[in-house]
Amino acid sequence: NLLNNCFIFQTFTAWCNSHLRKAGTGIENIEEDFRNGLKLMLLLEVISGETLPKPDRGKMRFHKIANVNKALDYIASKGVKLVSIGAEGTDSGEKTCCAGKRNNRTSMEQSFSESELDDLQSNMKEDDDDVENLDPNTNSENLDENLKVNDFVLVKFKCPKKIVDGNLKMTLGMIWTIILRFAIQDISVEEMTAKEGLLLWCQRKTAPYKNVNVQNFHLSFKDGLAFCALIHRHRPDLIDYNKLSKDNPLENLNTAFDVAEKYLDIPRMLDPDDLINTPKPDERAIMTYVSCYYHAFQGAQQVSIVRKCQKLTKNLNTYLQNTAMPDERAVMTYVSSYYHRFSGAQKAETAANRICKVLKVNQENERLMEEYERLASDLLEWIRRTMPWLGSRQTDNSLAGVQKKLEEYRTYRRKHKPPRVEQKAKLETNFNTLQTKLRLSNRPAYMPTEGKMVSEWLLSEMMRLERLEHLAQKFKHKADAHEEWTRGKEEMLQSQDFRQCRLNELKALKKKHEAFDTLEYHDSVSVNARCQRICDQWDRLGALTQRRRQALDDAERILEKIDILHLEFAKRAAPFNNWLDGTREDLVDIFIVHTVEEIQGLIDAHQHFKATLGEADKEYQSIVGLVREVESIVKQHQVPGGLENPYTTLTAHLSSQDTDLTRKWGEVRQLVPQRDATLQAELRKQQNNEMLRRQFAEKANAVGPWIERQLDAVTAIGMGLHGTLEDQLHRLKEYEQGVYAYKPHIEELEKIHQAVQESMIFENRYVKKCD
Repeated sequence: NLLNNCFIFQTFTAWCNSHLRKAGTGIENIEEDFRNGLKLMLLLEVISGETLPKPDRGKMRFHKIANVNKALDYIASKGVKLVSIGAEGTDSGEKTCCAGKRNNRTSMEQSFSESELDDLQSNMKEDDDDVENLDPNTNSENLDENLKVNDFVLVKFKCPKKIVDGNLKMTLGMIWTIILRFAIQDISVEEMTAKEGLLLWCQRKTAPYKNVNVQNFHLSFKDGLAFCALIHRHRPDLIDYNKLSKDNPLENLNTAFDVAEKYLDIPRMLDPDDLINTPKPDERAIMTYVSCYYHAFQGAQQVSIVRKCQKLTKNLNTYLQNTAMPDERAVMTYVSSYYHRFSGAQKAETAANRICKVLKVNQENERLMEEYERLASDLLEWIRRTMPWLGSRQTDNSLAGVQKKLEEYRTYRRKHKPPRVEQKAKLETNFNTLQTKLRLSNRPAYMPTEGKMVSEWLLSEMMRLERLEHLAQKFKHKADAHEEWTRGKEEMLQSQDFRQCRLNELKALKKKHEAFDTLEYHDSVSVNARCQRICDQWDRLGALTQRRRQALDDAERILEKIDILHLEFAKRAAPFNNWLDGTREDLVDIFIVHTVEEIQGLIDAHQHFKATLGEADKEYQSIVGLVREVESIVKQHQVPGGLENPYTTLTAHLSSQDTDLTRKWGEVRQLVPQRDATLQAELRKQQNNEMLRRQFAEKANAVGPWIERQLDAVTAIGMGLHGTLEDQLHRLKEYEQGVYAYKPHIEELEKIHQAVQESMIFENRYVKKCD
């Protein structure tokens, strides 16, 4: 609804602000901010680049009315008639709204489709007196017909409220008229209307992009890819289109709107959530927003061309003035630009004519699509109503009731069914014609809405059955003729009537028989031989057909079996290959242990792994068995390429030992005993280290306390606390003799310590710490 649709309200407000901000102002409420006419006049000055009459600055009602009328007068001066859209909305001094005559291609038909005119008329209707038709005899039913008759496409609204009073309906209608005149009408392609020209521009710019098919201004833009494609076509540095997905419309829309607002100076006129959640977005809002893209990119392109031309002209002018005899090649190059510029006009006209033809083809395709949808909907609705009636088997158990149902069925067969059969044939013809035209013009195939698809298989099957029916009819006709000719001939030839005849009658019968028997052709021998060859060839073809069918069935069975074996191999070889890779890494992995317990743990784990090798060998043999079976089948039936597995790159051919699985399995089998030897050597080493630890601890635990006792005694003597010096010296000599006597124990300890260091033993849990 034009009044309550926030989608349109938001878009029109954003569009007005995109222009008013150039003048340093804006609007917040489109219903209120145009009431005094000042910002309306300012908006027209900004978008047109012209100066309007000086507005009245008063705040009285008549000042506002005067300003609005000045704005409407300016709009009317641009070829737009405003019917009953006045400042006061009175019948006197009415302004008229129309975009021009049909022969100028600026009629309101550019702006509103017939359905939109009906919507606009119904939306602005407040009571029975709100809408005044073009003439007293025109009502809402024949409005479209009346519009087609007149030179001007007019919709005359009698509005009792005034624009200065904030009539939202009339305000939105006026803004839409301004958008059409100053933003969309200039987008024209030859004889096409502004709307179709903008649509063609979008289609041409987005044609190379995947998942983008612009057919209209509502559903084609819902997923956001069309907006992103338009930006990427002109500014590929702003968007990475390959990262976008059709399944993320919200992200696509936000990306396009953010980039357009940040880099292209196009404000966010649409709300992504509203655009996605609306079943069929209003195309007027999307047209308004897309027109901003058109003007932004076209304007940038024209400015770039003008700047390049100006720079070239300036450089050439300087060169000609400062050079006595200019180089003719430079002048020729510049003059050639004139040639290409003027000859380009003719090329542009040719291109425009081609575009016109393309648009006509597109219009015809759209007409066929609409007609197909209409016929399919009508036919499906008739089928839906008729099926329950045909399926009904209930009667009132009376003869009259049954006769009535029989008569209804006959009426159905005579009157109702034939036109529907014709309608179905027309539907199929339209579908095939449309698909052919789309294919010839390199356009995507037409996909009808769900439930309205004509099955191509059904059509081809129907054509095949029709051909068979035609051949059967020809055979029936010839068989009937032959049977008619042979009727009674066998009885006549078996008859013994000649035995009762006289001589003259017998001669007559004989001549008659000769006439029947001598139906000979001068080249009957070759005819009979050819007939026999045809019969023999037919028999051979029948036999060959059966033989080929059997061969095809056998080949299919063999290939299916090979395919099943390949698939089973791929399913089992992949996890087995991963197991082999992990096992090889574990078997060659370097380990560092320091105790017997640690190495014993590794040995136990390795023994557990060795226990699983039996199952692994069974799995390997099973996988190799699959390969062996495939090779046997391929060799037996000479299947080309049968050994190639389409499901995996892993191989395990028996003829080669360098295949993936065979080589890896052989490496695992070789690494297992090597790992055994390594672990056993490490076990012996750790056992020897354990023995050294115990020996060193045994000696160290005895030598350490002895040394501490001797140090304490020597320290006590040194303190001189007991006895004379001679006594102390005597005791020191005694200790010295004791140390020399204990020296073998220390040397033995050092010998064990040397062995510990050579064995890289850094910890010994058996050694007691000294206090």
